[in-house]
Amino acid sequence: MISRFYFSHQRGKSSLRIIAGCLAAVLMLLPGACRKEAPGQDGKPQLAVSYDAHKYILEQIAGEDYDMNVLLPAGSDPEMYDPDMRTMEGLSKAGVYFTTGTLGFEERMLDILKANYPDLKIENVAEGVELIEGTHHHAGDSHNHSGDPHILSSIGNIRAVASNMLQGMKRLNPEDSVRFNKNFEIFSSRLDKIAAETDSLMNGRAGGSFVAMHPAMSYFARDYGVTQISLERDGKEASPRQLKERLEDAAGKHPAVLFYEKGHGEKGAREMARNLGIPVYALNLEAYDFLDNLLGAVKAYSEGAERNNR
Repeated sequence: MISRFYFSHQRGKSSLRIIAGCLAAVLMLLPGACRKEAPGQDGKPQLAVSYDAHKYILEQIAGEDYDMNVLLPAGSDPEMYDPDMRTMEGLSKAGVYFTTGTLGFEERMLDILKANYPDLKIENVAEGVELIEGTHHHAGDSHNHSGDPHILSSIGNIRAVASNMLQGMKRLNPEDSVRFNKNFEIFSSRLDKIAAETDSLMNGRAGGSFVAMHPAMSYFARDYGVTQISLERDGKEASPRQLKERLEDAAGKHPAVLFYEKGHGEKGAREMARNLGIPVYALNLEAYDFLDNLLGAVKAYSEGAERNNR
């Protein structure tokens, strides 16, 4: 079976109510908590991001003059993750929080942040991204309404995120706009090279398909006209019968590769890929080195598609 576990909405609401009930006392103990860009231990102003991939992008724009407060611990499931009091307190030291507002824990946090940290600037880095709907809806979960959260599976979306971070940094520190613009141009040039390599690898690959244990490559699939066959649907693991049916359907479409998210169900993924006769690749698009991981995924797809054509 697919080994991936999702956050219980009722448990999430309960734990966040506890956090909200404590925040007033915490803030009274932090008289300078909402001061703009409170310095970190090394004296640098602080910025907050949701996960390590965002940290990497923001570092390319902001440079080395800032400390980055990353909310999601490396390897954590963004749907299950509950930020603790220490994490929430850390946000009070940041001048701005850059968020997509689409990951499970991001959505759950927004109301609390707005109510308890009114001076914290919140920048939506998914602004302008055409979100894909219907891949991550959980029945009975009112928070899952912001579209597919895996926007970094598309180079175009990555560029949009970087552009939104650029505008956010310029609003925060307009006096450094020239430097931020230059940094963005350098990063954008790197994205151009990755996009060109991806286009070359995907040339003639439209119309193909791949299997995904969790639908984490929807934007890549949309960009290049390929089909993502997700074994998990509506935020639910497949039952044994559903899994058998979906794998039989996938086999008939001759997929190029099976993708799974690193740390979630590797053993099952490898067994399913072996039965399908296709390679397997571990996605890690929230990691600091996500660009290398994404390019590796594209190469895995292209190589699998080439084998299918022999």
